[in-house]
Amino acid sequence: MTSRADVVEDAADRLRLLLDANRTLVEELDLPEVLRRIVTAAIDLVGARYGAIGVFDDDGRLEVFIHAGIDDETAAQIGHLPRGRGLLGDLLDGGPAVRLDDVTTHPHYTGFPAEHPPMRSFLGLGLEVRGRVYGNLYLTDSAHGTFSEEDAELARALGETAGVAIANARLYDESRRREAWSSASAEVTRELLSPDGIDALELVAVRVQELTRASLVAVLLPAGDGTYAVSRAAGTHSQELVGVRTTTAAAAPVEPTIGTVAAVCAPLGLDLPDVPASQAMLVPLVDADDPRGLLVVLRDGPPRFDDTDLSMAEAFAGQAALALGKRDLRQAREAMLVLEDRDRIARDLHDHVIQRLFASGLTLQSVHATIPVGAPRDRLAAQVAEMDETIRQIRRTIFELHDTDPGQGGVRRRLRRVVSATGDGGTAVTLQIDGPVDLALDDGLADDVVAVAREGVSNARRHAQAEHIELRCVVRGGEVVVTVNDDGRGVPEDARRSGLDNLARRAEARCGTCRVTSGRGGTTLRWAAPIPDEGYDA
Repeated sequence: MTSRADVVEDAADRLRLLLDANRTLVEELDLPEVLRRIVTAAIDLVGARYGAIGVFDDDGRLEVFIHAGIDDETAAQIGHLPRGRGLLGDLLDGGPAVRLDDVTTHPHYTGFPAEHPPMRSFLGLGLEVRGRVYGNLYLTDSAHGTFSEEDAELARALGETAGVAIANARLYDESRRREAWSSASAEVTRELLSPDGIDALELVAVRVQELTRASLVAVLLPAGDGTYAVSRAAGTHSQELVGVRTTTAAAAPVEPTIGTVAAVCAPLGLDLPDVPASQAMLVPLVDADDPRGLLVVLRDGPPRFDDTDLSMAEAFAGQAALALGKRDLRQAREAMLVLEDRDRIARDLHDHVIQRLFASGLTLQSVHATIPVGAPRDRLAAQVAEMDETIRQIRRTIFELHDTDPGQGGVRRRLRRVVSATGDGGTAVTLQIDGPVDLALDDGLADDVVAVAREGVSNARRHAQAEHIELRCVVRGGEVVVTVNDDGRGVPEDARRSGLDNLARRAEARCGTCRVTSGRGGTTLRWAAPIPDEGYDA
């Protein structure tokens, strides 16, 4: 009777331990702490020496692993964590608990690492919630030599509560993450709507890096030739990476992507050898179905990116695309204000200043006709000519007021720099521009025009030994024509033609023409190309 009483008392104690464990598990919502309590309760409940619990992600990779009974020094010597193969992998298939007197006799036993302590008796089970097994709990080295069927039943009961507790902890963790993302999204929205002109792309990069605990977050924008350049970055080596360009042309993916760094970054030609990272997210920046760039998020080590991270990153990518759209609108509005102001000045110069100068010139010409031949008449004629030149200069100034890129220099300024850079004391170079070149030419065509002018003037000065060079750029009738005339000796027969061949290829690429006419009277280079339909209608 005493023996049976001890058995009853022991069963009551174990039942009490199970109830206490269930209560403590459902009270906690932090996932690592929940797992720690499960392992500790399970060891106490069945009298095991060692215990461990692992939770796996949707792809079957170990996401969280908590162990008990092994000190930190021994764990460090063991090295990598269990990969969930062999016997431990069998537990993920569900079913009844696995109870072994000697774990080494199991057909799927794969052995322990060299520094791992020896273990004999084994009790393991899968953690299941609503028909899905996403973790395992296993205990080794029973204090009684082997684990009993009662131990297995108690572990199963604890495992059912543990599964619910783990599910609740993961839901709570996801809700906290979504709350943090939403709060940061609201902050970005406020800053986007503020009139202070804050760098919203920088804010997006910083907030995503904080929320994902990423090694690096980079915002990549198109570089104009099919590649991308890092515009903003936050995290490891962020300052050094700004301006780095992809090495291969690559189209932005249509759908957001999660994968390894190699799988995500290699197709873009984005080489980041100094950034510690093993996994990556790539999210396109799309504004009203218009691809604007890419958001690249890199992380080193667990936890792995999941669907919550991806959906929240998509929301932030939308914020970044909105920031780009707002920036473009602000720049367009500022440019429009500048153009309106310049247009007003140009109208005043044309309607008032030029008209008054022209009227004064006509008056002086009429007076000139009444003065006898002599020095006074010649001086008056010189003043009339000076006034006429002043009128022409004002007209050129009116065209220059429509320069659409005053910060970096429009086509007019760039052509003047070509003239000043290629001229010398022995060659006179003149420049004539006719038409709204700054409004008509897009960036690519403007680059071609400047390149043609630079090559033509340089060739005339170096090879033709010309004394006078005339550079003309004319925009008229939907076409831009660049002409370089010189009075030199012509193109030598042995001269290298790589530069002229390059100009011909530029013209051919734009369905234009490039002709060189050379003789004793000098050389004429004429390069012409149509202006794209979306350009200025001259």
